[in-house]
Amino acid sequence: MVGSVARKGIEVLYIEASLSEPDRSPATLFARRMVNAIGTPALGMRLIELAPVRESFHSAQRGEAKLTLASSPRDPLGDLHADSAAQARWLELDFAEAGIVQPLLLGEVDAEWVARRFMASLM
Repeated sequence: MVGSVARKGIEVLYIEASLSEPDRSPATLFARRMVNAIGTPALGMRLIELAPVRESFHSAQRGEAKLTLASSPRDPLGDLHADSAAQARWLELDFAEAGIVQPLLLGEVDAEWVARRFMASLM
């Protein structure tokens, strides 16, 4: 398998993977606590917690991967100096229908958080 991620025409991630062995009990992806931010910097932002979802795996495989990271002006991924050899997983799954679950409001974030965590990713 081969995949890549590009942003504004610059390839920032490239991966080649060879999948060989079935994964009989794959680790979950989204069946855990997730936190995100909503809102706008001008009107205020809030942290929310999203409820875990149930996952139903149809198939899963493991293998070896070769990873290349590069940087762009907005994505300094090349600075991470990731190990080029990695484990790869291929998953086919469905998310269980649990109805609409309202996110839990954790609180507002201050201007320093917006500048340090949100605006910095836009620059």
